[in-house]
Order: sequence, then C-alpha cells, then structure tokens
Amino acid sequence: GKEVLEAFAHHHQGEFEEFFNARFVLDLLQQGYVPLGKRSPQIFDYLQVGLRYVAESPSSADFFHLLQIEVLRIICERPGPELCARLARLLSRYPQSVPSGNLQTVFCQQLIQTIKLFHCQCDAEDDVVTFLEHVTKTSGMLQSVWRTNVTSILPSLKELFIVISSPGGVRATQAGVVMGNSNVWHIETRYTKLK
Repeated sequence: GKEVLEAFAHHHQGEFEEFFNARFVLDLLQQGYVPLGKRSPQIFDYLQVGLRYVAESPSSADFFHLLQIEVLRIICERPGPELCARLARLLSRYPQSVPSGNLQTVFCQQLIQTIKLFHCQCDAEDDVVTFLEHVTKTSGMLQSVWRTNVTSILPSLKELFIVISSPGGVRATQAGVVMGNSNVWHIETRYTKLK
C-alpha cells in the first residue's frame, strides 16, 4: 500500500504527479481507496505520502485549495477521534490545508461540535491513553487556527459555551472544556468507567 505509493513517487516523479492529481485526491477523500473506505484513518497516511512529492509542484495550490474544502466537509461529517487525530497530523505538516478566511471560523465551530461527540467507553488503560492522545491532537487543531487567526477565537468560545450550556451539556464520558493556565481554551477529556 503506502510503501508502494512511496516507491512509485520516489522513482517516477513525473508519472506520479500525473497519477496523484486533484481528481485522485478528491476520490480518495470522498470514496476511499480499495481496501480502505473513506472513513479509514489510513487514507490520511496515503495523502501525506503523496503530498510530500507534489507539495512543491506547480499544481500544489489547487491541491491545497481542494484539501481546505474537503477538510471542512470531513469535520462536518463528525468523524471519530482516530480519524481526527490523523487529520490533525496532516494539517500540522501541511498548514496550507487548513481552511482559510471565513471558513476557519466555521472549521473551528464544526470541530468543537465533532469533539463534543467523542466518547471513551474503554476499560483497558492503554485504550484510554490512546483515546486521550487522539483528543489532544484533535483539539490542537483549534489552537493552531487560533494562533494564526485571532478573529476565530470569539466565535469558537461562543460555540463552546453553547455546547456546555445545552441540555445534557458535557457529560463525564464526553469532551469537556476547561480554562488552561495560559488563558487559552483547550479540550480536556474526562473518563469514567461505564457500569
């Protein structure tokens, strides 16, 4: 899978750029890639391999514009913690993939709504730690956007307030919001063993 793609890109750069085009990336994100479905976190591993070889190509601006739109669409579909953590890794390596302009505010609001749905119903300590790592990486996307676009902070905080104050609010098994020492909001996940 990924190793074959990397070898192809490394040894046949020109052909790879023709293969790894905007249409392929769109299909990859919307339909998956056999045997991986579109909700498979490994899709982002394939994407990172490909971007490494086309990020400097003349068509890279088209790729990143496409990715900005697709990233927002994916977050609006409320993916799980593992997929969000992989997406966070992609966005940290390729920040030009983060939605830009007014879409950054929408991205943050939708990301908060996505995190709100994260549940940890694990018994094993390793699974709980993995879940917390996914939530931490996911919430890091908010901080990344806030650092580059301070105008997105207030709408994000309003969204957080709506989540906290809504009926049912934030339960112990869901993501909760706390004020950090640095006066920057961050997401904390509380875990309680379900009986």
